[in-house]
Amino acid sequence: MSLTFPAILPRYHRSGLSFVARDGKRTVEFWMTASAFGERFGHRDHDVGKAISTFERNRNAIERVANAAYDGRRRTIVITAAQFDQTVMLPEVVVDED
Repeated sequence: MSLTFPAILPRYHRSGLSFVARDGKRTVEFWMTASAFGERFGHRDHDVGKAISTFERNRNAIERVANAAYDGRRRTIVITAAQFDQTVMLPEVVVDED
């Protein structure tokens, strides 16, 4: 089965972000590390609103990596910076500073 990503906001933690997907009736939880989030999307402070805004602006790229990382067995998957590769075509993102 393929994953679907409900339009639910991620949860932000100092250690990164978590978000969910569905594989049929199964819920799969993804954790993106803070270092991956900072390295790939420039988010380096602990402001929840800015973190969620940065995630939402980059949701498609993040979900592509999550889908590629899903193996159909595990219910919790950690996403690191190494999982983002050249095929993901990330846009240049600027973190809101206000």
